[in-house]
Amino acid sequence: MKKILILFFVMLGLLACDDDDNDSRSCIDPSKIKDVVACPQVVDPVCGCNHQTYQNECIAEGSGVTSWTKGACP
Repeated sequence: MKKILILFFVMLGLLACDDDDNDSRSCIDPSKIKDVVACPQVVDPVCGCNHQTYQNECIAEGSGVTSWTKGACP
């Protein structure tokens, strides 16, 4: 299970940085990416500064996103 979570966050980070917009790349802090994050399964979407929608703030934070707004991305 731990390997799956690590792979999930690595892939999520790669997808987040796949955007051509340099601003969205700078909003991911690799030092804040956690290999394993125990987040609640609460659906309370947030829109990361990388224009990715995350299920909740905990998942965004564990993915290294430095800022987000409430609600899904447009």
